[in-house]
Amino acid sequence: MKKSFLSFGLLILIFMLSQQIKSEIWLLSGNNKKNRECIKINGQPIDTLFLKLQNLVYHSPDSAQLLAKEALLIVEQINHIDWQVRLLNLVGTCYSIKSEYIKALECYHKALKLAMDSDDNERLGDSYNNIGGVHFFARNYTEALTNYLEALTYYELDGAYHKVAGVNCNLGVLYDALGNTEKANYHYKESFSGFEKLKIFPGQTLVLTHISQNYQLGGKYDSALVVIDQAIRLADSIQEIYSLSLALKTKGDIYLALNDLDQALNYYKLSETEVKRIQNKNTLSIIHIGFAKAYLKKGDIQQSENHALEALNMANDLDDEKLIVDCHMLLSKIMETKGNYHIALSHFKEGTDVNNKIMDKSKLHGIYNREIQHLSKDKEIQKLEIERQQYLIKQRNTMIYIIVLIFLIIIVLIVSLYFLYANKVKVEQQKKINDANLKVAEERAKAALDAEIQERKLLGLELHDRVGPLLSLVKLNITALAGQLDSINDRRAKMVNSTLDTINEILKEIKQISQNMAPIILIEKGFEAAIKNLVVRLNETNNYQVNLDMYAINDKLEPYVEHVLYRSILESINNVLSHAKGTEINIQIVGNQDDITVMIEDNGQGFDVSDLQKNNGLGMKSTQKRIEGFKGNMFVDSKIGKGTIVTFIIPSKTN
Repeated sequence: MKKSFLSFGLLILIFMLSQQIKSEIWLLSGNNKKNRECIKINGQPIDTLFLKLQNLVYHSPDSAQLLAKEALLIVEQINHIDWQVRLLNLVGTCYSIKSEYIKALECYHKALKLAMDSDDNERLGDSYNNIGGVHFFARNYTEALTNYLEALTYYELDGAYHKVAGVNCNLGVLYDALGNTEKANYHYKESFSGFEKLKIFPGQTLVLTHISQNYQLGGKYDSALVVIDQAIRLADSIQEIYSLSLALKTKGDIYLALNDLDQALNYYKLSETEVKRIQNKNTLSIIHIGFAKAYLKKGDIQQSENHALEALNMANDLDDEKLIVDCHMLLSKIMETKGNYHIALSHFKEGTDVNNKIMDKSKLHGIYNREIQHLSKDKEIQKLEIERQQYLIKQRNTMIYIIVLIFLIIIVLIVSLYFLYANKVKVEQQKKINDANLKVAEERAKAALDAEIQERKLLGLELHDRVGPLLSLVKLNITALAGQLDSINDRRAKMVNSTLDTINEILKEIKQISQNMAPIILIEKGFEAAIKNLVVRLNETNNYQVNLDMYAINDKLEPYVEHVLYRSILESINNVLSHAKGTEINIQIVGNQDDITVMIEDNGQGFDVSDLQKNNGLGMKSTQKRIEGFKGNMFVDSKIGKGTIVTFIIPSKTN
């Protein structure tokens, strides 16, 4: 873990360098307004020179630094702030590669001051990012995190997403150094995703290397090897020396963890060859530590001690306290293996003393407190975004509920309309059936009435034509007999005359019955004439005074209607004659286009209408049934001592 801190530190520096210099290439394309003016140095445009410096910094930091300083003097003379900031950051990067951190910080702080004066967000982000990298190497993690977060803020404000990805990688390395694997993985994923979208291959290489180291620390060696091989292939294809050397060194660390010592030594040698091309003491010191550990495991104590001492010398030259601690602890273990316990204890004490200086726990607490303060704004934004999303979801759900409700209402309406229509069809069908049944009943009633009328006609004619003549013949004979008995015996003459009177009464009754059963005048002259004739005959009896009022009965009625009316009126009058015991009968008949109303009033003794249902007489019941059979209505109004009014209404036409 101690060794990994050093390797992570070197990786982050290299990453910063590559990102800083690469960013200058992208911004020198001529699309930025600040770069439109043409500045030439030694006969070539400054942007072309800067490209060359970017490529040179990996291979010869000293040469790149010398040329960058010359260009810096020129842009200072013309007071071009933007190029001053870029070149100062590039010079500082050259110092960082050579582990000259104090000089690097001087350049970065000058660049930061100029960027603040020009209010350039991206240049501010560059300076803060580089300053954070130097603090990381100095193991001042609190200041490193503060500067990284400042850089992230300015990059996001400027929309420099390629550099946002770079800072995420730096944060991942920082959290790895603190042992927070979860947060480190989060930032690595964010970083790789950003580089991949923008097709920035050096950034992808560095992130892959860090992810591989993360897998190694978690004991996932197979995954670590797969990822580091991807990083080596990519670094080799783009000729990134730093990236390639670190990837090779990381693969050596993986094989060392797997105890494949020959492979570990092989990859350390390959990494050493690449690092010597750029003379980076920090990386060389870390590689020597790798050599020392591999030889120690192989049992070659002398080789292990030689490499550990070489690493310690380089760490002392760099004044890298953390690297010094790692070297002393490794030498303590080597000396213990050799049996030199006194020397081993001495190295252990020296390492412990240095480590105590840098293990300030308050700084670790400060890291998380500062991060929380920085991220508070982001959390508020996230909270607002969550609330907005919840509102949108609620709004969408409400809309869904409304649509579902409308859909259900439509379904209910459709079903209701269907049942209404079906019920309407059913009612219409039932109505047709009822009308058909009623029509059949009417036809049957008509047929029955017709049969009754015909039977009455036949019976009346039989009484009138056959019984009547026979009785007339008997009367004639008795009359002749009575003429012969006038002189003989008074007693016999009286009997014959009495019989003759009886026959006259019988003839009169037969005539009356035949007229009632089949009134010839009704058949021949119609309803109005028949009623008037009936009234005349009633008045001839001298029993009642009968009055008739008839209105709007002009047209000849249908035979069935005439017969029903005549029979109903006749039955009602017979009831009056039989039961009323009065002296006057008033008949009123009124017609219109639809029906005929008949009112028969007498001044008789009256009766209790409630007793009508109890009456066993067939007269009123047969009359009511006859009228209702033709869709008519019958009403009886009577009080004891107040007379009776019988009203019935019958349609003038049966169709």
